[in-house]
Amino acid sequence: MMGMMQRKEVDLAVGPFGVTYSRSTVADFSIPIMSTDHAILYRRPQLMPDLLGFTKPFTLPVWAGVLASLVLVTLAALLFQIITSFGLKNIDVQTTGSPYAHSYQSSWLWSYMVLLGQAVWRHDGREGDRVLMGLWVLVSLIIAVVYRSNLKAMLIVPRVRIPFDSLEELVNQDEMTWTFPKGSIVHSFFEAANAENPTSTMGRGWEGRDTLLLHPKSMIPTTLSGVAGLFTRHSSIYMLGRDFSEVGFCRLTITRQGFMFVQYSMGFPLGSTLKPAVDSLIYRLKEFGLLERFLQAEMGNTSYCLQPPGREDRSALRPLAVEDFHGVYSLYAAGVVGSFIVFLVEVACVHSMTGDLPIVPN
Repeated sequence: MMGMMQRKEVDLAVGPFGVTYSRSTVADFSIPIMSTDHAILYRRPQLMPDLLGFTKPFTLPVWAGVLASLVLVTLAALLFQIITSFGLKNIDVQTTGSPYAHSYQSSWLWSYMVLLGQAVWRHDGREGDRVLMGLWVLVSLIIAVVYRSNLKAMLIVPRVRIPFDSLEELVNQDEMTWTFPKGSIVHSFFEAANAENPTSTMGRGWEGRDTLLLHPKSMIPTTLSGVAGLFTRHSSIYMLGRDFSEVGFCRLTITRQGFMFVQYSMGFPLGSTLKPAVDSLIYRLKEFGLLERFLQAEMGNTSYCLQPPGREDRSALRPLAVEDFHGVYSLYAAGVVGSFIVFLVEVACVHSMTGDLPIVPN
């Protein structure tokens, strides 16, 4: 259309066109029809099973703190038991091989079982040992309650991971490629930015682009295929509503943060005498609010899809799938394998001490 106006093959091009300096040198433009920015349209993220979801209630430093506290409590309990064991005759050195082996086992089992909420047995230590274990029971209870509550909240109100929410985040990630219409204002700005400074955000946006779009009908299919599209916010919202009207649910979403705020106008050949008359019509349409009404009428089904991903319907909870338990299953399998290895080591130790495997009578 710009070429047709430049060659004066038409008297008016509806467009609308984003007004830039290069375009204004070959065509005249009406007063702005609307002002908008550009947004990123991409395939809507969905709730997916998380292999490590059971570890998400705590961050890595918190888990490291729990492990460190377990080690410290074990060492402290061992120290208390060694001190209280002096002079006692109930440690079988011949069986354990060390006068402190029983104390180490007892302190480790106490600390470990309390943290996992297991039943504990009567302990014959002194007051210091009892106070230490009593405090550890209280701390373990708090940790367990907080973990359970946080995990329950994450399951009831799950969060969908948003890959990006701005142009800078888009060009810094490598999960999704992006594109934009050929000959659009984004095309010209990104290409110019790359020529001036390839390391800028727009410059990298030009370098990382996918195949440019040649027709408006390819916008929705391209976006649904997993390629993000850089379009005007008005066009992106229109496509959200159009796709929702066709399929009945939201398959697309847009970023909240925008870029490249521009004004859009109709175009005329240079020196056109129609421009003053059309400007007057546009002004009156805007003054009476008709343009805004027309725009809203075209976007009646967009409010639902403009909600952040994962919040479309809070009344419907996602049922847990088998994949949600893979992390717990893996942890259990690792425990089974570890216990089997310990069993083999015990059998090997008995065999090395006796010279033969123990004989079990019928």
